[in-house]
Amino acid sequence: MIQKLLNSPRKVARNIFTALKRAKANLLNRGTILLLGKKLQPAHLTTTLLVKEYTTELSDILDIYKSVSRYNCYLGSDDDTRMASRLAHKMKFYAAFDGSRVIAYCWLHSESYRFFDEIACHVGHGKNDLWLRDVYVVPEMRGKKLFSKFIEEVIYSYYPDANNLYSDVFQNNSPSLRAHLNLGLEIIGRVQYVMLFKRFLLRKIESGKLDVTGYRFPKKLIVIDNDFYKYNEKNRC
Repeated sequence: MIQKLLNSPRKVARNIFTALKRAKANLLNRGTILLLGKKLQPAHLTTTLLVKEYTTELSDILDIYKSVSRYNCYLGSDDDTRMASRLAHKMKFYAAFDGSRVIAYCWLHSESYRFFDEIACHVGHGKNDLWLRDVYVVPEMRGKKLFSKFIEEVIYSYYPDANNLYSDVFQNNSPSLRAHLNLGLEIIGRVQYVMLFKRFLLRKIESGKLDVTGYRFPKKLIVIDNDFYKYNEKNRC
């Protein structure tokens, strides 16, 4: 009960901050997303993490989010819909445990392309490649190289023959970028965008050897209309 009371002001402050960010984004929203990748080598497992794969049961995944206080944790978020869409797009979810306690989780594209709803484009990878999404490590386990150990365990256990690992991170997210670089990934491209009044979108994609398809691609300047929203709704995951 006491912990809930202590968490309440934090949650209120977080929601206010998110609301202000959304208001600003209605006028001007811009960002740079770094694309990262590395060639995978034959795995030599040195960790003993307990990792489980989830591919069908939405309720189990949502329970994991709830167990680490990440369920609908931002104003306006709808994890039920987003996670159901990810499963429908054949994404897979993995969680690491210390006993019965969840200490980390992530999503992976192994069959589907990475879709960036910020620019309404897919960035493609090879048939035997992986694209990492939304890695989360509980606060008390950070700084212990769990990020790398967790991802290495997932690859070793479920994708021992994968060729390449890709991921992406916002340029200003220094902790996440540092964790990716520690895992051995390198910057291979960028996605840059500027959205004005939620009406006009200017996008630039440097994808290296990765394929790109998407809404009215390769146009760089597009008008955001109902067709844009329908395209995003269909492909968002």
